[in-house]
Amino acid sequence: MKFALLPLTVLLIASSASGQEAGNQNPNLKVPEVARVTEIERLFHAYGATHGGRQELKRIKTLSFRMIPVFLSDEGELEKEPSMIDVQLEGVDRMMRLQEELDGQTIVKSANGMEEASIWINGEKRDVPERIASARQESAIFYLLLDLLYKPESEDLKARFSGEKERDGRLHYAVEYEFHPSRKLEHTYRVFYDKNDGLVRRIDVHDTGTRGNIRINTMILSEYAPTAEALERVKLEQAGAVERATKRLEEAETPEEIAEAETLLARAKIPSRSPMFPGRIEIQNRDGTTAVFWRMVDVEINGEFEPGHFTGP
Repeated sequence: MKFALLPLTVLLIASSASGQEAGNQNPNLKVPEVARVTEIERLFHAYGATHGGRQELKRIKTLSFRMIPVFLSDEGELEKEPSMIDVQLEGVDRMMRLQEELDGQTIVKSANGMEEASIWINGEKRDVPERIASARQESAIFYLLLDLLYKPESEDLKARFSGEKERDGRLHYAVEYEFHPSRKLEHTYRVFYDKNDGLVRRIDVHDTGTRGNIRINTMILSEYAPTAEALERVKLEQAGAVERATKRLEEAETPEEIAEAETLLARAKIPSRSPMFPGRIEIQNRDGTTAVFWRMVDVEINGEFEPGHFTGP
């Protein structure tokens, strides 16, 4: 387990020295040839629609998920024990909590993705510099990934539309992001939005320093699916909309009222989208080889946490 987050940590260090998918295609993800700021704005709008609307992304305050590292070798796949990760995605004092079992010990790490980080081993707070540094790096890279996926309009990010690109056999719209200097993520992150379904399929990390614009690492995202909570909520909302439209149709009297009610009912029956989460994140080296990927399971939006959950064991 101690190597579970290593490739993501390597990404950070470098920057500082499917069945559900078909039903979520978004044919309206089209960015017209207009001013660049408008291109970004329209892409954000289309990306939000892929997840059920921009308001759906904005309502994500916390995320919880289990991350299972799977190492690849000539002998096949080796699956390790999962880490439980809870994330506050909003707020000035947002924190991330990572818990794992290693060599019979329960290790809890708490960090804010920048300077603040603490670690507890079997409930006892420990001052272990290398582990604290690791917690800081791990939280920074997870915040990097989750902000790019679910908070692309954050004030911490500066976005530049860079046109249509073909990668991995797909056409994408590419956007280059830079983080606010306070995040200490000095490189450019090129995000590829699938032109067909609007989902983020690839994130390239580029070194734009003295060596020029060189791709360092890549994250490949796939196996997207909505959370169980989101599916249930959308199902209930849709059922309510259908019921209201049906009642309105029953009460309609004039041809105009009937036509309007029929239109509302037809719209209510169209399946709604909800936030989608990648079930697999593959980490590729600069040469395109893959040594590890992550499975993200049991994803929950806006769960409830006990007081002090993010600042203690």
